[in-house]
Amino acid sequence: MKFLLLPLFLLVFAISPAQNSLGDPGPFAVGYQDLTFTDNSLATPTVDIRVYYPATIAGANSPVAAGVFPRIAFGHGFNLNYLDYEDICNHLASYGYIIATPDVQNGFSVDHQEYARELAACLDYLESEGNNFSSDFYLAVDTMCGVFGHSMGGGASGLVPSVYPTIDAVSGLAAAETNPSAIAALANYAGPFQSISGEDDNTAPESGHQIPMYNAATGPRQWVSLTGGAHCKFTDATTICDLVSSPGSISRPTQIHRSNKYLVAFFNYFLKADASAETYICGDSVQADITASRLLNSTELICNVVGVEMEKATVMAYPNPFQGRFWIEEPGSYRVVDGQGSVVWEGHVEEKTEVDGTQWSRGLYWLVEENGRGRAMLRE
Repeated sequence: MKFLLLPLFLLVFAISPAQNSLGDPGPFAVGYQDLTFTDNSLATPTVDIRVYYPATIAGANSPVAAGVFPRIAFGHGFNLNYLDYEDICNHLASYGYIIATPDVQNGFSVDHQEYARELAACLDYLESEGNNFSSDFYLAVDTMCGVFGHSMGGGASGLVPSVYPTIDAVSGLAAAETNPSAIAALANYAGPFQSISGEDDNTAPESGHQIPMYNAATGPRQWVSLTGGAHCKFTDATTICDLVSSPGSISRPTQIHRSNKYLVAFFNYFLKADASAETYICGDSVQADITASRLLNSTELICNVVGVEMEKATVMAYPNPFQGRFWIEEPGSYRVVDGQGSVVWEGHVEEKTEVDGTQWSRGLYWLVEENGRGRAMLRE
C-alpha cells in the first residue's frame, strides 16, 4: 500500500481504543528524581525540576536503565502544577525518554518568553548531566531532544526553537497562544511540529490556537484532533482548570490514553527514527483508527513528509542514527531528502557506498530509492 507524502500531514479523527498499542505502557520501568539546577542566564536562576526516566525498577531515585535516551522538557499549563502530568510523563519515560518538568511560571504573573528559556535550560541541564561522571545520568543522555507542554506550556514550547535552535521536535497538548506569539515564532521553525487538541476545547479553541500554530509551522507537521476531547483532561486528575472549561464527552483516562499514542509515535519517529512508528504517523494504524471512527469533517487523510511516494520497505543503510556518514549496501539510484522536501544528496550505487552528511544539520532525513522504497535516517 502506498502513501502520498506531502509537505504537511493532517489527522482529524476520533480514535479507536482497539488500535491503541502505543497508548499502553512501554517496556521500561519508570523512575523519578527531584532535582535542582542553577542557570544564571535565567531571571530566576535556581530551578526545581522532576525528572522521569527509564529505570531498572519503578520508583523514586531508582537506577537508570541501560541505554542512551533522548531528552525532553515539559511545560505545565497556566495556574497548574508541574506535577499534574505524571501519567503523560511516566508514559513517555516508559518508551525510553528522559523528561524534565520544571516548577516555574506559577501564579497569575507569567512570562512566556522566559518560560521558553526555562524549558531550554532544562534540556541543557540534562545534557550536562549526561556528561557528568558523578551523575546518575552519566552517558545515558542522547543528543536528540524535544519539548512539549500543555496549554500555556504548549504555547511556550512553540517559542523554544527561537531560543534553542538545536531543538529536534516540538509538540503541544491543547497549546495556547502566547505573548510573544507562538504562532508567529513557529513560522520560523522548520523542524517537526505536532499539535494534539480536543474537539470540545472552549478554553483555547482549536480554531484560534492549535490550528493556526499547525498552519504556521513550516516543517513536517501533524494535527491530531481528539473527538470529544477537552482542554483540561491532559492532566492526571481534576484541577481548577476543569471548573472553568468544557468537560468534553470522553473520560480523562481515555483522552490521555489516546493522546499518549500519538505523542509517543511522534517522538519515536523524529527523535529515534523508529520505522515502526510510521504506521501511526502515516500508515495502516492511522487508517484503521479513522475507519473505525468518524471523521470530524470530510478532510481526506493526508500524510506527508518528503514530497515523494514511498512504500513500506527497508533500504539497507547503516548506522541509523548516524553521526555524519552512513553506508548504503544495495545497488541502485538514491536520493536523500530533508524535512523540507529538498534533495541534499543523490547518486547511483553499484556496491557498498559511503554517504557524506557531515554538513547536514541534525534531524530526520529520508533515503529514497528510485523504485519508491525508502527509510528514515536520523542525523545526530
